[in-house]
Amino acid sequence: MSINAPSVSPSQTTQLVESHIKGQLSLASNEDRHLPIFLWGVYSAAKSSIVRQAVANVSATLDRPVGLLDVRLSQFDAVDTRGLPYIRDQHDPLDVAGDDALNAVGLGPRKTTEWSTPSWLPNVERDGEDGILLLDEISLARSDVEAAIYQLLNDGRLGDYILPKGWCVIAASNRPNDCAGTSGRQNAAISTRFKYHLNVTPNANDTCDFFETINVNPLVIAFLRFRGEAGGNQAGLIHEYPDGGTPKDKVAIATPRGWKSVSDILTDGLSADLEAVAIEGAVGFGAAAEFMAFVRTMRNLPDINLFLTDPDNVALPTEITTQYAVTAALAARVTADNLANGVTVISRINNELLEVFWLLATRRDTDLLTTPEFVAHKATR
Repeated sequence: MSINAPSVSPSQTTQLVESHIKGQLSLASNEDRHLPIFLWGVYSAAKSSIVRQAVANVSATLDRPVGLLDVRLSQFDAVDTRGLPYIRDQHDPLDVAGDDALNAVGLGPRKTTEWSTPSWLPNVERDGEDGILLLDEISLARSDVEAAIYQLLNDGRLGDYILPKGWCVIAASNRPNDCAGTSGRQNAAISTRFKYHLNVTPNANDTCDFFETINVNPLVIAFLRFRGEAGGNQAGLIHEYPDGGTPKDKVAIATPRGWKSVSDILTDGLSADLEAVAIEGAVGFGAAAEFMAFVRTMRNLPDINLFLTDPDNVALPTEITTQYAVTAALAARVTADNLANGVTVISRINNELLEVFWLLATRRDTDLLTTPEFVAHKATR
């Protein structure tokens, strides 16, 4: 069963989350509180990472810290939502005679039951005045836990607890069609308590941009720039099952999380055969086979300096994988001094690769954005 929420890329989701946060921070009081938003998405769509990035962006824009509490509701029992009860003596100064009467028959002072505030809820003194409460894995929560958070989602309250004015809620979950623990129809009573729902769908460009910020191996990034998205009759490899429905026998699956593991495997110092085995165990046989062929091509390239020192005469690769490998290698090597030679080589290979070259090169070195070569390239687009 699919969902009818609009599909959005990670970068679009980040912008929407930022807008949601800023909208809440602009409100004058809790009475004007916005409803939360719900991020649905295939497993490993980086939903929690997107929220973290949005929080960091808002903090930088406002030049003040915005907090983030990441709560996994799948780990909660009902008592975790309301807090443990405790007995409190209740003395009524307007009813001294009543208190005396209770004491006279040995019943002591009248008592009330109250609840301690759970530590996972935002506390201004501890967590700051502004922030996001991320309720992740919401569709894996027990039914009594789901019911307990209705009031928090709708009113920003949980019993006697009131969510601070500068804090807002975002919920996240895998979709029922992802074979990731969720199943069946979403509870309508909870679905209608959100400002809007989004279907977060990973794509190669956004994933590679993020990978560059966390220093994922350049071989992985270059490969995903080449084969991440679907093309022709080839499925994309950034995520094998973006529409859900993962076969039951598939445990090693190409996902953004799996490709991050591939990057880690490349630093493990394994022999070539064991490295291939480990990578297959991270992303599956088909994706691993393609990636290892790409890696072999990259590792067996001739001295890349030959392309940069004699760009008009150097022999050019004819096979598409090798052409892309040369493009990625040049993008990783060029400087402002030899940039013109790199552009010449790529233009001789295939003009369509120039966009890939510029994307990789300028992401690595933003100073290249001001070079005459890049300015001339943009002028022709």
